[in-house]
Amino acid sequence: MKRLLLVFGLGLVFFVGCEQMNKTMASWVGHNFNEVVASWGPPQSIMDDGKGGKIMTWSYAQTITTSPGYANSQTTSNNAQYPGGTLDTHTTYQPPQTQTVVKTRTFWVDGNGKIYNWAWRGL
Repeated sequence: MKRLLLVFGLGLVFFVGCEQMNKTMASWVGHNFNEVVASWGPPQSIMDDGKGGKIMTWSYAQTITTSPGYANSQTTSNNAQYPGGTLDTHTTYQPPQTQTVVKTRTFWVDGNGKIYNWAWRGL
């Protein structure tokens, strides 16, 4: 039951984070790209969109390191049912894990400098 609540809670946090990011990105539609640049700084990448406009992308790398931990597992030996058999407990050390996540925010800008589309990856 605790796992179900944990999974539900994490899913809810992720959903709320995604909705907030969608709102943030959508709020720039119709604005001039210079406003985004003034707010976020220059993009890391600018490409032609093939329609006379541009595709502008901001990228952010974030390194996340998990805390070390321990995992316990229990097994019975000699094919016996506990408590009639022997119960063995094994503790396994889980070292910290480091992962780099790249977050991107992309806007499509028309020939007049107005933002008309967006996409993002990574909260």
